[in-house]
Amino acid sequence: MACPDGKAERAVDIPDHKPAKKALVIVTQDRNFVKTDVNEQVAIRSKLYSAYPYFEAALASRAERYMDQRKQLFELEEEGRVLVLEPPEPVEVKVNEKSGEALLSLYLTGRQVALERLEEIKSFIE
Repeated sequence: MACPDGKAERAVDIPDHKPAKKALVIVTQDRNFVKTDVNEQVAIRSKLYSAYPYFEAALASRAERYMDQRKQLFELEEEGRVLVLEPPEPVEVKVNEKSGEALLSLYLTGRQVALERLEEIKSFIE
């Protein structure tokens, strides 16, 4: 993108907002979901990323960090600072799902959750 003076625009991080006091968070797994490191361990054992030791270390701790973040999220929800929308039951759709029917079903489930909690959402964000 060009600036008015014709020079290339530089990426600059200038905060122009205040941090949110509340947040509506939509999670893609039900509340009881526990992430395992099976996929990450397969990638590490394959030596695919052996030239990138920091990336391998990040992969090795990914599941633990994910679960820590979920714990923090639900603590914020208990404090009333976050409203969490989540699937009512475990999600069976895979990351690389190709079935349009399965994806549509998941979408409709999420939409139904939002509609059921619409009044709660409205009062939370006001």
